[in-house]
Amino acid sequence: MNKIIIDTDIGDDIDDALAIAFALNCKELELLGVTTVLRDVDKRARMARNLLDEAGRKDIPVYKGIGTPLVHKVDMFHVPPQWSDDMMAYEYNKNMDAVDFMAAMIRKYPGEVTLVPIGPLTNICVLFLKNPDLKDKVRGVNMMGGAYYNFYNEYNIEKDPEAAKYLFDSSVPVKAIGLDVTTQCVLGQEYFDKFENSQDNFIKFMMKLVTVWRAAVPWKYPCLHDPLAVFSVFDDKNIIEYEEKYIDVEVHGEFTKCMTIPRGRNNHQGLEGYHEKRTAKVAKSVRAKEFVDFFAERTF
Repeated sequence: MNKIIIDTDIGDDIDDALAIAFALNCKELELLGVTTVLRDVDKRARMARNLLDEAGRKDIPVYKGIGTPLVHKVDMFHVPPQWSDDMMAYEYNKNMDAVDFMAAMIRKYPGEVTLVPIGPLTNICVLFLKNPDLKDKVRGVNMMGGAYYNFYNEYNIEKDPEAAKYLFDSSVPVKAIGLDVTTQCVLGQEYFDKFENSQDNFIKFMMKLVTVWRAAVPWKYPCLHDPLAVFSVFDDKNIIEYEEKYIDVEVHGEFTKCMTIPRGRNNHQGLEGYHEKRTAKVAKSVRAKEFVDFFAERTF
């Protein structure tokens, strides 16, 4: 069984909540904990606690992470759209912060823990800055973020490009699930027709979250960006195809800032001295219908 920690900015897009729900229903995964990142991490932690409690998983801890990116300022008073004041009743673990929790789990299970960041990479970057020895003890980082075959500024990279650059420049094993593949995985109306009348209390709860999200964007259906990153931890059907690339993150460009720029493994001009390990496996293609069907079957 794959031990994972999900690092999330739950509460904005609906795919974070869907990713956690999906992980809970995958027998291939052991969710050690959930950590939060970006802006009001206290509210996000309470939201995650609410979801886990609704799923009957009070045993899974939640820890608050870092709200501010490494360099840039953000609105710390931003309220996640899926937040409701009744969530204040849900208390998360406060005996340590998210970074220390991750470090403790990696030390407890060396070589076994996969970090699954589905928000900005601030917590992940600070983890390895504080604990450089853990780069060789973590199993890997399976992240949702970036775009590697199209010219997009992806949200998670955009919110902390310096943290993303640090991770890609490190020797940590990275699988990067970008917009190139995730935008193909849409949970359309045909799926909702199957479970909108479910009597299962947790499915009712999840449908409520989806309804709140869709009220703001009624023309959209959930895109399974974050669930695909979770799935990448145990994809034994090779639904996702990867290509090994050296990834630059642009942190200064006037028009290209925050873009993830791939170079082929053998195209390292100007990168003399970089170790071969400083490459990532980036998702190149996905059998989207097969994954969406699998997600729906497991989650709902």
